[in-house]
Amino acid sequence: MSDHTPVRSRPPHPVRSIGSADATGTARPTTDGPPGLVGREEDLAELDRLLAPDGQGLVTLLGPGGVGKTTVARAAAERARERGDHVEFVELSGVSDAALLPYLLGTVERAAREVPRALVVLDNLEHLLPGAVPFLRDLLANDRVTVLVTSRLSTRLPAEYLHELAPLALPRGARAADVLASPAVRLLLDRTERRAPGRVAALTATPAALRRTAELCARLDGLPLALELAAACLRTLDVAALSRRLDEQRGLPGTGLVDLPERQRSLHATARWSYDLLTDEERVWFRHLGVFRGHFTLDDAHDLGERLRLPTGAEGALEALVDASLVAFDPTREGSEYLLLDTLRDFAERELATLDEQRYAHEALDELLTSGADHHAARFTRAQKPAMAFFRRREDDIRDLLRRGILNGADARRGAELLARIALFWVYVRRGADHLRWFEAYEPVMHDLAPTLRAKLAFEWGRMAQMGLELDTAEERLQEALDVVPEDAVRLRMNIHVCRGVVAVFREDHDLAERHHEESLRLAGLLDEPPTVVRQRANLCVTRMAAGRFDRARDELYALVDDFRGIGDVANLGTVSEHASRVAMRLGELDEAARFLGVAREVTAQITPDAVNEALELLTAEFRLRRGETGAVGAALSEFLWGENERVSVGWASALLSVVAAREGRFHDAARLRGHAEAVTRGRNRNEFRHADDLLDEAWRPVVDALGEEEALAGRERGAALAWRDLVPPPNRDNPAIHPEVAALD
Repeated sequence: MSDHTPVRSRPPHPVRSIGSADATGTARPTTDGPPGLVGREEDLAELDRLLAPDGQGLVTLLGPGGVGKTTVARAAAERARERGDHVEFVELSGVSDAALLPYLLGTVERAAREVPRALVVLDNLEHLLPGAVPFLRDLLANDRVTVLVTSRLSTRLPAEYLHELAPLALPRGARAADVLASPAVRLLLDRTERRAPGRVAALTATPAALRRTAELCARLDGLPLALELAAACLRTLDVAALSRRLDEQRGLPGTGLVDLPERQRSLHATARWSYDLLTDEERVWFRHLGVFRGHFTLDDAHDLGERLRLPTGAEGALEALVDASLVAFDPTREGSEYLLLDTLRDFAERELATLDEQRYAHEALDELLTSGADHHAARFTRAQKPAMAFFRRREDDIRDLLRRGILNGADARRGAELLARIALFWVYVRRGADHLRWFEAYEPVMHDLAPTLRAKLAFEWGRMAQMGLELDTAEERLQEALDVVPEDAVRLRMNIHVCRGVVAVFREDHDLAERHHEESLRLAGLLDEPPTVVRQRANLCVTRMAAGRFDRARDELYALVDDFRGIGDVANLGTVSEHASRVAMRLGELDEAARFLGVAREVTAQITPDAVNEALELLTAEFRLRRGETGAVGAALSEFLWGENERVSVGWASALLSVVAAREGRFHDAARLRGHAEAVTRGRNRNEFRHADDLLDEAWRPVVDALGEEEALAGRERGAALAWRDLVPPPNRDNPAIHPEVAALD
């Protein structure tokens, strides 16, 4: 055999390498593929359909390197053989010249004359394209022949049917059953058992270990080759050490697996194989797109290319890279987005570093992030949806820049600027807790920043602490911001006073809160911006509500609904409408309350149509209680608590359920629910339902009358020690009372 003869599976004759029907002429039953094939049942079923007699003439199994195309193709070929097809499997990675392919044609034609159907599998065809196209046309001219190609590139023939092979599915949830059911985790455990016997137990011994195993599979993109190599590494490294190597972009260490082709003995080698097939311009684009750590759009790529003065044509480059299976295209995401798998991005970043391009690429991305954050933050209240889409898409890039700012002093200022700009992202997506850790990490560099940036950073830190109800930290950081903020930074001074006012409300120092909001309103007037003045008027009204001064807040709040609609501030229109409905209910103006609830629902449907607005759901329940409804409201509140929502308003829901229980004569339940509501809001802001104190007090009186004051207060104490799940039965339970183990306390 010459050096240029196509490499074939052994034994050397391809017809025998896969085989055909057994000696009796009867095809053996179809199986799910060779031992160890995991998570490919749907792909094999689809290939069965495509390779059937009435299927497609040319099927290309497309996917990135390491996704398992060869393994799946072999399994599909075996199933075809068991159905009675003659199968020839040709491994082409060792063939360097497409001109040699016609020598195979004679073998295939002779086989086709002897059997009703022949399946030809051309494995790893990508490096022979487009030279292999005439050969493929000749094969397809014989209607007895079906061709299955595995490739990282499409053949672009009109007769081609593409079947894209995706990475293995990652866990869909955090429960042990969900993790263990994931094909990616199953494959890692299976290969670890083979490559590193005895280590599987360490991967699944505890919930924490199982979580780390799932995270490792996600970090490896669910790529079967990556999981195979990782399993071999687990002979000498634990999961934590392996994950650290990946986070530091050092890749997986060499495994010495001689049973894999040379190009698949490392993730670097398999990425290099695809990279070397690109044109010079496509390589430039691929390397620089590796700086995106998450999804990106065509506009993002174009913007990055302009900043770096890359070769023109982001759209053409992306098309080529998607076609080469180096960039994934996700049309299901809003605006159609692209993504590099982590394993490929790591390769791209290492190529950038090797060619001394990494610093410039990161600076360009940092500028893109900063300008995008400025653009969307300035329009957040008017265009919340695109702003949140931008922040969610850029979250991984933001974290990367913040991390580099901590590790590299040259990036510290840029990281601090971005940290101060993206507060709204964490407020609306992460609720502040994650953001606080970044502020703590940046504290050592704060004193070296310019006064305005330092004040901005301290203010955002204080605001995040206030969101997390860490009031001491909030006061400390907000005071630091006031101490260093320049006099001419009027807007920042105004925002600091707003936040100080909110903290004072949490402390129930309502006079101090009102003074801070009056000062913020004065500063808003200096800015000569009517919308800003409107927002500060709203803050002052909410402060008065918190103090129980509903009569003083009423007229102003009602007017603010129209004012926010007039300035097009949709987000704040929804919030102020909710507040207006609270005041209207407290003052007994139920028609007005219904009108404001309608406005709030209209806004919610516009901004977050698929999300649950907890405050609005509970306001509606309270409205129905005030209107005299009881039973249906109790059922709705139970559904709310047991539903798929974040349940940050458990205190309010429990308070309303105590009213339901009192009206239904379940006085012990009512007492415990009232106690639970007070316990979960103790030390926190009760403003979300302070306006309903009259409703709660009205419901409390019959509880005291029925149980006596001592027993009623004892019930409240018991409720304070219980979780809401112990007090509220799941929906549709036969027994509407509390759980039996709690009832035994009576």
